[in-house]
This record gives sequence, C-alpha cells and structure tokens, in this order.
Amino acid sequence: MPHLAVIPLDYDAQLGVITYFHSRSDAQLAVMGCARDCLPEMSVWRDDLFMQASLPVCERSIYYVGWYADRRLIGHANINDIVFGDRALLHMHMWDDGMTGRGYGPRLLTESLRHFFREFSLRQITCTPKADNPGPNGALRRLGIPIAQHYEARPGPMATDQMVNHYDIFPVNVGIDESLKNDGDVNDGG
Repeated sequence: MPHLAVIPLDYDAQLGVITYFHSRSDAQLAVMGCARDCLPEMSVWRDDLFMQASLPVCERSIYYVGWYADRRLIGHANINDIVFGDRALLHMHMWDDGMTGRGYGPRLLTESLRHFFREFSLRQITCTPKADNPGPNGALRRLGIPIAQHYEARPGPMATDQMVNHYDIFPVNVGIDESLKNDGDVNDGG
C-alpha cells in the first residue's frame, strides 16, 4: 500500500492541472463530460491560477489539492464557486489510470473533503459528475453519499450538456462533526 497524502497545490503544481486537461484525448475528455473547445486557453488558465494563488484563501473562487501516492502526484480535487462559510462545488480527477480500482480514490476524496470543509468553513459541498463517469460516481457511492438528483445540465464552463448525478455532501458524510476536526486517515504531507 503506498503512502497517500492530500496536499494543497501551490501555483507551480497547479500548472499540472492545466497539462492534465490539455493532454487528454477527445475521448478521455468526453468521459469526463468535457470538450476540447470548452477548455480555457493555457495562458488564460495560467493567469487565472496565478491571480487565485495571490489571494487569501477566504477570497478564492477556486482551490486545488493534490492527490499523492508515495510523493508522486496522481490526481487532484478542487472546489470552485466557493461561498466561504457556506458551500462550494467539487471536482475530482485521478490522473494515473494505474491507480484506479485500488480504493485510493475514496480515501483521497475523503481527506480532500475534510480539508475543504475545514479550510473554508463549509456547510455543504455539491458534486455533479457526468452520470456515466464511473470514477467520481463510484468514489462518492463508496463514501455512502446518495444521489440527490439526476438531471441534464452543463455543470461547468469546461463541460458539455450531459446527464449528471447531483450529490450533496455534508461534514457528517466524511466523519467530522461541527468542530471540523481531522481524524487523519490520510495525512496532509510527510
């Protein structure tokens, strides 16, 4: 079993997110519900990440954490449309296909959610993955989070119109109470 860690991504590491999306094939993007012509230009995306990284956490509209196995970046989770102290939207991506199907995604997702709830004092996180995308739907189901709704939508600016599963996630879903205390299943580094 590799050592798993969830660590906030600094600006340089966030550039890997841009590379991840822009290096996917059209078929891989379609599985995620994205389309190449909906991706931001790399330079525009870099500028936006730089601007976000310069803001205090409580003022950011997007925030990334990296998923690491034995100190190697294998994926990420992020929240956007953040309303500090209230809610945000969740996205998650396992970059390394060789790491899927081993139970790492749900463990990394749990710690990511705990981090987001704590860091932004959130009451709720919503996730709307493409309904037939097995990765995020499987991870959320393994955490015991039920589908709240199923409908057609364009869930984000990089997405196409698609059927989505809508999940509402609360702190109690990831084993934390009002104190937002971390019990450390997957650590934040070291």
